[in-house]
Amino acid sequence: MIIKYNFSLFVIIKVREQYSDMNIKVIIRNLALELLVYGILVTAYALIALRWVAQPINQLFHDNLLIYALVGLALIVTQAALLERITSFLLVRLGLPHSDSE
Repeated sequence: MIIKYNFSLFVIIKVREQYSDMNIKVIIRNLALELLVYGILVTAYALIALRWVAQPINQLFHDNLLIYALVGLALIVTQAALLERITSFLLVRLGLPHSDSE
């Protein structure tokens, strides 16, 4: 418990240091823009996934459940990493700080 508390306190201090010079309105605006970009990308991904990946994944579910689980896990991790990279790239191109910027 002490280690978890100290780590949480460390994270809170780091976040305060990172955003101490930023106005709360700027932080909220940047968060809203980041969520908007995430929303657009997730919607596009969902449409692409439903069109091209849904049927093979469904067939895999019925054929081999273990492989289906592994492929599903790999897809989840890959899409999360790819979404974060694309969003970070777009926010940097727009000149906006995002949650991982230093």
